[in-house]
Amino acid sequence: MLRAVLYHRVAADATESHLLAPGLRTVEPAALQRQLRHLVRRYHPVNADELLAAIDGKHKLPRGAVVITFDDGYRDFQDIAWPLLKQYKVPVILFVPTAHVGGNAGPFWWDAVWQILSRTTQRSVQLRDGKVRALTDRAHRLEAWQNFDVDLKRLSPRARRAAVRELGDRLGVEPSVGSSHLSWKELRRLAGDGVAIAAHSQTHELLDQLDARALQAEITGSREDLVRELGGTPPIFAYPNGNADARVVSAVKAAGFHAAFGVRRGANRHLREHPLLLRRDHGALGPARLRLALLGPVAAIRARLTPLQ
Repeated sequence: MLRAVLYHRVAADATESHLLAPGLRTVEPAALQRQLRHLVRRYHPVNADELLAAIDGKHKLPRGAVVITFDDGYRDFQDIAWPLLKQYKVPVILFVPTAHVGGNAGPFWWDAVWQILSRTTQRSVQLRDGKVRALTDRAHRLEAWQNFDVDLKRLSPRARRAAVRELGDRLGVEPSVGSSHLSWKELRRLAGDGVAIAAHSQTHELLDQLDARALQAEITGSREDLVRELGGTPPIFAYPNGNADARVVSAVKAAGFHAAFGVRRGANRHLREHPLLLRRDHGALGPARLRLALLGPVAAIRARLTPLQ
């Protein structure tokens, strides 16, 4: 049985800014430390090489094996998460959307929406369904952001980009990237320090919404970017937002990846049966709930409740 845990951002609430969507803050630093302390006491964190060897039938994972993963390549991984991971000697896989390295592709669309809603001087916003949400305080802005987050994911990539631009124009805010994304120089330093840096597409589009040509470009392009800039990358992929239908999984396999992670919860009981649909539990559960979720019987039940396809 293999367990895996997913994180995005690590930040204290007091450090939240208008640049980054609070919905992507997984845990506070103190909570991450408590989780890592529990994981090294009760489980056996394994690295990318051990995972790949087990999938290839060349290695038997230890009892209590767990993989720690971070998605998206935010700078707080380097500043907050990696020092804690090193302190507890926990290996990690960092999945990076390569076009966004260094902020070259601008902010992620969900961060752009948060910037628009949190920086506007307008006191309300009309949603795409015609409903109006107040923007009078942080709680109301967060509620509006959650509405847009759900709604915009239903759109095609082109329509989503257009909707974000229209929202910014309507509320009078031009989103900016700031310094929240790791650079290639920083990623090279992390790779040299022991972080396994792997592909997470190029632009973080929802892959099941793409045509065949764009899908291939996102998958192979991200791997080629990492090889060019870092000198190599493990053949492990993470699906943006977990969106992976049969066509996407086939494209990932055809591109030469041996393992891929989604966001379905629960433990991976038969690792070699579905190596391209590996499950991950979310670190946002918090220390106590994550401890419960990772317990063998609970992890098995959670997996049965969320079929892979």
